[in-house]
Amino acid sequence: YRYLGVTFSTRLSFKLATDGEYLVRAKRGMTVILKTLRRLNCSSPKQFLKLSDAQIVPSLLYGSELWGFEPHESIEKSHIQACKMFLNVPTFTPNDMVLGELGRYPLFLLSAARVIQY
Repeated sequence: YRYLGVTFSTRLSFKLATDGEYLVRAKRGMTVILKTLRRLNCSSPKQFLKLSDAQIVPSLLYGSELWGFEPHESIEKSHIQACKMFLNVPTFTPNDMVLGELGRYPLFLLSAARVIQY
């Protein structure tokens, strides 16, 4: 079932919502942001993070108030992949190092904060 853009399954699973079209839109948007920054020869992490927080994170966390406190791997994977692509490091680089280099936290912490605020 679909209500206000959030897909609900009959088993009360949000797997469809977290792996659905919002994840695809976020990945597409991240690719556009990274290509634009490279074309402009801008390698500032501050600019990348500002654009990411304004355009991509809201798309990834849409409806996260209803998900609960469990982390969703597909969203974290997408976030880490974008950070690795920006830093231009191999995919086998430890995720904690990438997040630490950019001064970021995992997105499930933002999701949990949204649950508490809701």
